[in-house]
Amino acid sequence: MTSNQTNTRKVSVIGIVPILSLLAMVVTLAGCGSSRASALVGRWAIEEGQPNSGVPDNMELLKDGTGIVDGQGITWKTESGRFYLIHPLQAEAWSYKKSGSILTLTNGNGRSVKYKKDDGKSIKNIDSVEVIPKVIMLNEGPLSAKEQRNPLREGVWLVVHVTDGDTLDVQDDEEVKHRIRLIGTNAPEVVKPNHPVEPFGPEAVAFTKKAIADSNNRVRVVFDGDQIDRYGRNLAMIYLQTADGEVLLNELLIRAGLARAQTQYRYSKAMKQRFQAAENAAKAERRNIWSEK
Repeated sequence: MTSNQTNTRKVSVIGIVPILSLLAMVVTLAGCGSSRASALVGRWAIEEGQPNSGVPDNMELLKDGTGIVDGQGITWKTESGRFYLIHPLQAEAWSYKKSGSILTLTNGNGRSVKYKKDDGKSIKNIDSVEVIPKVIMLNEGPLSAKEQRNPLREGVWLVVHVTDGDTLDVQDDEEVKHRIRLIGTNAPEVVKPNHPVEPFGPEAVAFTKKAIADSNNRVRVVFDGDQIDRYGRNLAMIYLQTADGEVLLNELLIRAGLARAQTQYRYSKAMKQRFQAAENAAKAERRNIWSEK
């Protein structure tokens, strides 16, 4: 191909594809095509005895930058020593080290998980899984640069956004925003991509917004067990100040029948017992999500 033909082709491509998307695609594919990235292609299963709460149990990474994590379609890439899993909701960023058949991933809080290469049968046919687009903006991910330098601390913070019944954003004293998932709760979905709004989802959002507004939009964040989930969200107990004293939003949602108790994650036994008792009470009184059971 001559130099003129090459230049003509470049101009043609740029004329068709928006420059920003083109750059994002080039970097994504370049990351996946590197020799270091190709070493990660294949099926990986978490090693037995590893603390697997909040991390994938198994991953299948394909050469084209797509893959499957716990049965969910994803895209992936490596860049500057970091391994990125891009889920339908958001991305995860890990530092990684491969030694033989062992892959070690370490998150921003220094927590490491080991995976072993699994040469067995494919987890699932990739063609049957809905995978999100491969054009990924480089700043996508659970943690911004500010968040990585300033991880969320326990304390009283301003709530700036409520995503759904069990997820909200707070802003710290350096004006860094942090996303929080109420640990031990699972409210009906309202914003999950390609997923219908579930019954009582809007009611759960309204409940959380009102409870936070009644606490002057300020909440006390307390960590108990796992602090970061697989989507990069902070896992926390959220306390509200009321005229009668402090109340726990996680528990209130469950007791109102607007969230289910989740006891499979790592947090204190005492809190698990409280949440289970709250769910039992909601079931007995057939509140909201339990009204049709």
